[in-house]
Amino acid sequence: MDFEAVRADHGQYVTNVSLPQYAVGWEVVESIWRELERVRPATLCDCGSGFTSYLLRLWAKENGGQVTSLDTDPDWLAKSKAYAEEKGVGGGLWKLWDDRSGSFDFLFYDLGVISVRERMARASLDLVAPNGTWMGDDLHWAGYDHEMAVLAAQQGSKLVMEPESKDKFGRFAGTIDMPAEKRPRQTEVSVIIGFPFERTIPSETEFSRVAFAQQGFAYVNMGYSRTDLGRCMMAKHLLENPEFTHLLMLDTDHLHPADTVARLVRHVQKDPKKLVIGGLNYRRGPPFEPNVYFLDPEGKVFTLKDFPKGIVKVHLLGTCAMLVAREAFERIPCPWFKYNYEQADQYKFPSEDTWFSLEALRHGVGLWCDTTCTSPHMIVEWADKNRFERYVAEHPDVLTKDGLLYLQQ
Repeated sequence: MDFEAVRADHGQYVTNVSLPQYAVGWEVVESIWRELERVRPATLCDCGSGFTSYLLRLWAKENGGQVTSLDTDPDWLAKSKAYAEEKGVGGGLWKLWDDRSGSFDFLFYDLGVISVRERMARASLDLVAPNGTWMGDDLHWAGYDHEMAVLAAQQGSKLVMEPESKDKFGRFAGTIDMPAEKRPRQTEVSVIIGFPFERTIPSETEFSRVAFAQQGFAYVNMGYSRTDLGRCMMAKHLLENPEFTHLLMLDTDHLHPADTVARLVRHVQKDPKKLVIGGLNYRRGPPFEPNVYFLDPEGKVFTLKDFPKGIVKVHLLGTCAMLVAREAFERIPCPWFKYNYEQADQYKFPSEDTWFSLEALRHGVGLWCDTTCTSPHMIVEWADKNRFERYVAEHPDVLTKDGLLYLQQ
């Protein structure tokens, strides 16, 4: 093997095809080759196509093996394939990440930007065969290294850093050797609680926060921030800490019953496929309606005056007391929460919970409401079912003849 020729190819690649700060570094290229020589894989995969797509195929051409390249970007996947074909090693499979399948003896994980990589990390390990090797770049990122270390430990393995792969940008790689018998994904529910601090915490609600601390739940440690950014940071924290399966967001201007966690978690225990579950909570402004909504066939938003008791599938769900599974954040792209100003000229300002709900629907993540779980919303008085019904009694014209309440569009 003429490795000097490979080095020349890498120099040409980072000059004419990509950029040094984006492409895999030469030091990591050398580490990949050493791992391939150690593992001697029959099936190889690079998640995040590029120079590694060429490199793995070059090794397979000399040593035998089937190579698959995966990417989230179809244009970059095509560009990587064209480069490999130009070098005479364009064979194997080229697939989009959503079409991934198979089990690989060696997998190099370098998919997209770091937020994407964190979101898909667990799925990348699912693609590694028993006794196979996972290798990833950019383990210098704080949080990402912890995430991979925990995921490795959950498989009875460990993340081994490779300091000799460190490049001029400070990036370096690490490896995880999978055991002969892979363990199933964690099924026990483990909750971390996040309180978005976007305003002064009312003393009236502080005791409900203390109640959760007394029960021993872990908290996301964060300071004041805009609500949508705070929720995104909490989601990122969950992804970086695989010892937790769910994030429970509890807004600080609500009075949360001490059994809120137990009430919401019981639905997950019955059906783990329920990835997002919230309580039946009420808006703090007129008409004080439930912050739980549906979309009619024309796309108009409405809610109900009375909800059946139990668990109800909905279209839009308020985040004031919301339990979200890790898998939901893995399936929905970042930003998970965002203020939408696209219709500002019409004085329409959908909030971050609307953004999350619509993105969840778009990516096949169902939203559920436990109508027996309510956290009264703090205003001058508490917004709850009684206040909503009093408003409806005072303003009966807000309901249609069928008892539906449509929002102002």
